[in-house]
Amino acid sequence: MSKYCGIMIPIDDDVPRRVLAIYAHPDDCEVACGGTIASWKRQGAHVEVAVLTSGDKGTSDDQLDSRSLVQHRKAEMERSSEILCINYRHFFDLPDGSLSAGDVELETLVVSLLRRVRPDTVVCPDPSALFFGQRYINHRDHRVVGELVVDACSFGACLPKYFPELGVAHQVDTLFLSASLDPDTGIDISDTLDQKIEALKAHKSQLGNSFEWVQESVEARARHAGTQVGVKYAELFRKFYFG
Repeated sequence: MSKYCGIMIPIDDDVPRRVLAIYAHPDDCEVACGGTIASWKRQGAHVEVAVLTSGDKGTSDDQLDSRSLVQHRKAEMERSSEILCINYRHFFDLPDGSLSAGDVELETLVVSLLRRVRPDTVVCPDPSALFFGQRYINHRDHRVVGELVVDACSFGACLPKYFPELGVAHQVDTLFLSASLDPDTGIDISDTLDQKIEALKAHKSQLGNSFEWVQESVEARARHAGTQVGVKYAELFRKFYFG
């Protein structure tokens, strides 16, 4: 372990049995935790990924047809899933920017998903992360998904009086929050960084011709995280236990 922002960050070597990663946009999971889920999958975990939006607004080109963009992004997700060896990807096709915390339909969707998949480990964005330095403000969809998932894990899915029509209640054991400003856990992705980079490169609609920049950026970020936990490459999370 190593010191980071005044706290000690240990490496987590435990391998979950059944994982569900829940994110807003088609490439979010790969960016946030692609190396981690690839590592867990290699070690025998069953991994499913849920994407709430279609990615229909994920472009700076105002002439690009949204329906065409959605089809491209679905195909990119399929290719990325193959690279990461994901067992199943749930795609809910909601419009970008339409997610709202406290929306009962969205709460129902997330609770239903948790009760159907019944993961022991869930990965999602940290809903409290807003400002990353002076250059990036976290997308609202990321924060909303994080809040929905945290609420579902902490009471909505596990308490039977909430949403009784959605099946048998399910208690998640562990929650990993990605892109957290207060990380307390590291996952060694030294053996799966290349897999993460290849999965990200599958999202061509988001990268244009910037493949080299993506590789350099992802490597640099993973290397920096690795120095905080004493390995070559890592991804950092904030971790919660519900057991």
